[in-house]
Amino acid sequence: TRCRAACVSCGLLEDPFVEPFSSNDNSMRPEPLIMRGTVIRTVTIDHFLRSLLSPDTQVVNLGCGFDTRSAKHPNHVFYEVDLIEVLSRKQKVLNSNTTRYIDCDLDDADLLFEKLINAGLSFDEPIIILAECCLMYLQRDSVVKFFTKMRQHCHAKLDVITFDAIQLTDQFGKRMSMNLPVSMPLFESCRGISDYLNIFTSLNCVDQFDMRHAESILDDELKGRLNEKCRLDEYEEWHLICMHYIFCRFTN
Repeated sequence: TRCRAACVSCGLLEDPFVEPFSSNDNSMRPEPLIMRGTVIRTVTIDHFLRSLLSPDTQVVNLGCGFDTRSAKHPNHVFYEVDLIEVLSRKQKVLNSNTTRYIDCDLDDADLLFEKLINAGLSFDEPIIILAECCLMYLQRDSVVKFFTKMRQHCHAKLDVITFDAIQLTDQFGKRMSMNLPVSMPLFESCRGISDYLNIFTSLNCVDQFDMRHAESILDDELKGRLNEKCRLDEYEEWHLICMHYIFCRFTN
């Protein structure tokens, strides 16, 4: 969140709601690599979301953290799922009649499904599920179980947007795995893009690309601002990082 706020302050992103969630210490600007990645993933997911939203679409935001998309789309019902300590703070700042806050461990697929139903999620209206950089921290079986249940029960259109790190079998991927700061079971269980996509066999993959491709399709104005504000001394490490993060869109 501090990085997103830094991107807003230097004109790379627009987000009038992020400031209350950022650190009070603005003296340390995030590294250009991190800021560049934040801009690309935010813009790409925003594009996916805008292109899929219809007037009656419901949005389920898994591991929502301090994401502010619910405030940017006040005419849509958002189901924000995370731990209670995150949601309590978020609800105080972004209190909305169209947002449902759901405290749940994402690894408990049955409980998550039940809580979404109890909060009012309708399977007769279109649903978009956002999973931005959160599935990789979960158990593979939990992820498979949840999306299979969603696919089985949805009578209307279901779209899933994911952004995750993937473990390729190159040296950089092995180094990523060795240097994990926390447990990332799904990341460790996947050995490449096809392995990741196989988690979602109950759905149809309609789009998938890595972060380098996402950067290449940004508009020229934003590319120019990125090169000005987040200039890199060398691009080899950046390109390696980009290859190990993937955007996907699935549908029923």
